[in-house]
Amino acid sequence: MGKDLIDKSGYSSIGAVVASTNPNTVGNLRSIMPNSYFLVPGFGAQSASLKNIARCFNPDGYGAIVNSSRGIIYAHSLSPWKEKYVAGQWGYAVEEAIIKMNKELKEVTEKSKKRNHKLEYL
Repeated sequence: MGKDLIDKSGYSSIGAVVASTNPNTVGNLRSIMPNSYFLVPGFGAQSASLKNIARCFNPDGYGAIVNSSRGIIYAHSLSPWKEKYVAGQWGYAVEEAIIKMNKELKEVTEKSKKRNHKLEYL
């Protein structure tokens, strides 16, 4: 549906909201929509795994926008931050949750890029 709307970035202006809980479904969706951005909810509070989220990205490490609303907003009530900070220090928990999420997602996208790079030269 969005193949006629692909711009110079290589991505279409048509995207999809994709739950990452079923890796087979995610893989199938990515294969039929390689040029679409995926909005991926559920990271953090809904326990979407990094392994499943990784399938939402293209081999170049792009193509997915990962959302973690409750996992960040309510970080102060989640482990390990609820043991580390008192209620008035919720901002520190939020900051650490964002840093942790960014680090984990960077690892996922870097692995995608490395796999793609290796495949290009085989």
